[in-house]
Amino acid sequence: NFLEAMFAQHAEFTEAIFTQDACFRGAVFTQAAYFNRATISQAKFNGAIFGQGGGFDGVTFSEDVYFNTATFSEDVYFNEATFFRDVYFNEATFTEVASFQGATFIRVAYFSQAIFTGVAIFDGAEFQRMADFREATFKARVVFRETKFRDDDTYECLPGTTFSLARF
Repeated sequence: NFLEAMFAQHAEFTEAIFTQDACFRGAVFTQAAYFNRATISQAKFNGAIFGQGGGFDGVTFSEDVYFNTATFSEDVYFNEATFFRDVYFNEATFTEVASFQGATFIRVAYFSQAIFTGVAIFDGAEFQRMADFREATFKARVVFRETKFRDDDTYECLPGTTFSLARF
């Protein structure tokens, strides 16, 4: 449990395995934080602050993941990450590059009211269920080249991919 923890130095969790709930809610990473190629069950990063960037390349998230109201002050990378359950980036702030190249979202991906100040890259990403970008703000370039949006009729109560009220 890293609830409201302060990481004053570089935080290295590369290839770590979290079999229990990984709670980083309200944590502050003043230096870079790397979780590359980690295996994480349920994770809570709500309100976390990533001061010098973050790396989540190749991470496998097997349960729900929460990044609601998280702040990414520098570049953050979720390239080739796999989200097996729902992922929540509602009201998250991405100040610099936010890269989700080749990421796979197997369940619902929530980016409602997220703010992308820097470039947002979703090249080759795959959304297998609903992608919710309602009221998201994109202040710089956004790239969805070769991105796949699939709406599965299995979840009839969920609307399809939405960009309603999003600002570009």
